[in-house]
Amino acid sequence: MEREKFYLGSEVKRALSVDGDGWLVLVTVGNILRSDDGVGPYIAARLKGRKNLYLLDGGICLERFSLKKLAPRKVQRLTIVDAVDFRGKPGEIRSFTREEVTEVCFTTHQLPLTWLVHSLKRTRSFPVHFLGIQPAILSVGQELSPPVRRAAEKIIWFLKRKFPPQEAEENLCKTEEAHL
Repeated sequence: MEREKFYLGSEVKRALSVDGDGWLVLVTVGNILRSDDGVGPYIAARLKGRKNLYLLDGGICLERFSLKKLAPRKVQRLTIVDAVDFRGKPGEIRSFTREEVTEVCFTTHQLPLTWLVHSLKRTRSFPVHFLGIQPAILSVGQELSPPVRRAAEKIIWFLKRKFPPQEAEENLCKTEEAHL
């Protein structure tokens, strides 16, 4: 029952996984004041202090995003999580390639994710994945809709099993806001 409740497709699992001692950089994007658009920050807030998981809460300001602090880490994958209107069912999670991200509607931010795609192509060689969660509600509000909350909980459940909590002495804040 629990397995079915938290089922994620293979492409989504791949976007959230690394091998051995590699690091996953999880960039969350969203506006916490626009209901389901806040799904990215919701996920980031619940994953602090995980071993080999570097969280960057980009909020709505991707232009402040920087990968400079990642240099000393063995980054295997960077995954961006955002509410995306791809005309799916509310709460559906879909993985997008760099090329596909330019075809999907990412309109809730000051700069489009295509800006980040082009920036990453020039500067980094590790795989970049985009996970979109189909929103149900984007109006003003601070609560996630039930299907989007369930989708977020699936991702959180999966990542908590992949990335154990850090030991107390290691538990330095691995979550950073993009403007740092």
